[in-house]
Amino acid sequence: MDYLKLLLERSMTKEIVEKTNACISILRDRVKQHAKATFKDTCEEEILALIGVLLLSGVNKDDHVATEEMFRPTMRIPAHRSGFSERRFCFLLGCIGFDDRATGDERQKEDPFAAMSQIWEVFINNCKQRYCPGENITIDVQLLAFRGRCGFRMYIPNKPAKYGLKIMRICDSKSGYMLNAMPYLGKKTKPQDAVALRHYVTMKLCKPYFGSKRNITGDNWFTSVPLVKDLLEK
Repeated sequence: MDYLKLLLERSMTKEIVEKTNACISILRDRVKQHAKATFKDTCEEEILALIGVLLLSGVNKDDHVATEEMFRPTMRIPAHRSGFSERRFCFLLGCIGFDDRATGDERQKEDPFAAMSQIWEVFINNCKQRYCPGENITIDVQLLAFRGRCGFRMYIPNKPAKYGLKIMRICDSKSGYMLNAMPYLGKKTKPQDAVALRHYVTMKLCKPYFGSKRNITGDNWFTSVPLVKDLLEK
């Protein structure tokens, strides 16, 4: 818990609670008859519990399991049911927010990632500060499964999920710890006058480790002669 709070510092959880409660309040006003236990405001402890359950589900590879099965007493571990009911769990996932929805549509015209960008930047900065990588770093792409409405959702047929959000990231080769990452936002991923996308992404993600004499490994998408020359200079 101490380490989790280093990555998800209190300012972040307070922001998530505030934005989530704003969404819950809107839903309460719309639904005349509702269960008070399900529609009540959330708190920092409950948000941390929600994140904990999601992390635990990932460790147990339960991402494909229905929530009904996750919360079934005879089928799954009791940790899921210790914090909230299945109905409350699904309700929180539907309401959780990271941004001011009142101004979100306007800001997304300039920043497609506006709904997450503020929390994302703090989280990534914490990831960089809390861990010192070894001599070998790997850069690659991850497709986070997602089928909702999103202007930069990708379709990659050779990936297991096929549809999702493309995240370009660098990790410590030995531990797999994520050191830095950025989302693919289509044409707005990089400035219009910048170099090729692979060049721009690699240099931006690896910038914190320039001059450290670390080895960087990537596949052919992250490879070009100008990029290798620039990395050698750094």
